[in-house]
Amino acid sequence: MASLPRLEATVRRLMGRVTSQAPASSTSAALWVYEGEPSEGGRTAPLRDQRPRQPTPGLLTDDEIVRALRRFRYDPEFRGPKRVPLRSLAELIGLSHMTVYEAMRPDRPGRRRNISEFTRARLSWAIAAISEGRLRFRRTKHIWTVEGDVVTFDRRGRR
Repeated sequence: MASLPRLEATVRRLMGRVTSQAPASSTSAALWVYEGEPSEGGRTAPLRDQRPRQPTPGLLTDDEIVRALRRFRYDPEFRGPKRVPLRSLAELIGLSHMTVYEAMRPDRPGRRRNISEFTRARLSWAIAAISEGRLRFRRTKHIWTVEGDVVTFDRRGRR
């Protein structure tokens, strides 16, 4: 059974009224930020974790992904036989083409880019395969085909 001060801190945290810090733990109230004041119904906006994200091994950072996608799109080196059609790439890795274009979008002042782990995992695999020459695209008439290391993903992100 939880002690009364800890229970009180938990209730305050769930209501969105953090006044005193709960004992330090992995779910400490100091690491969570509420998106707004409680509404009339007593509900609060969703929680947002403020802990610093640890980079996942093998995944590219947001900046590396943006740099690679912009390079595939605008660099003259990726014209002709080395061209990477972003819409076909998105279809291959199971993402919406709008998600890929949103990832390349310029940062707005005061707002940090935040690509989801799911999107980062898929784009990291594809960017590495293209950079190493394991994945290529070829256009025959008006149809893009994929050559090389083609992997199919299921809906949960597993290969």
